[in-house]
Amino acid sequence: MKTRLSTLVVSAVFLSLSLTPIAVSAQGTGFYLRGDAGGVWTMDADLEEFFGEPLSGGAKVEFDAGPRFAIAAGYNVTDWFSVEGQTGFMINEIDTMTDATDGEAFFSNVPLLLNARVQCPAECRLVPYIGGGVGMSAAVIDADDVVIGGTRMDGAESTVVFAYQAFGGLRLRINERMSVGVEYRYFGTTEPEWEAESTFGTADDELRFGRIQSHSVSVIFEFSF
Repeated sequence: MKTRLSTLVVSAVFLSLSLTPIAVSAQGTGFYLRGDAGGVWTMDADLEEFFGEPLSGGAKVEFDAGPRFAIAAGYNVTDWFSVEGQTGFMINEIDTMTDATDGEAFFSNVPLLLNARVQCPAECRLVPYIGGGVGMSAAVIDADDVVIGGTRMDGAESTVVFAYQAFGGLRLRINERMSVGVEYRYFGTTEPEWEAESTFGTADDELRFGRIQSHSVSVIFEFSF
């Protein structure tokens, strides 16, 4: 009985805090900065080309979970709509690569995106929002002696790909200017393709993955001016 009563009290306090109007005026137009940090899970991608080496059918690249960080600068056009520019980084270690017999590698994305965001305009502390964006991303591969067949890959290379994302979250307004929250983000790019700076006896000079898709969960902090 005591446990149930305590749970009800905590729930009531949280609900009242979330729905209580902030003492100062609600956020209107103006500039803001936002930062977020969390984890990213990149889905398996097709391994479409490895410097001309014959690959097994359905060859894949599998990734470990990794960190992500992003920063955005935006403008609240109204109290419910904003636009922003965003950049950051996402890093995943490659867990396995079909037919690879040795080595390790890391895959990362450094996006530059233009986002649009729609949020609840109500003068409440708890603010739900959704949004999306498009732009480009620098896809980076950093390999240390990855071997498939008779070909060994070593070094780092980058390429630029089209990138897009969709996101949604909940922000808790601390006061008129500051808020914290949690956010889910889906991020994707077209197929990254890298060209080797130098090759020795390979049938081709290209490494190519299939379309990249990832999911991330982050903690955010936003400051409005």
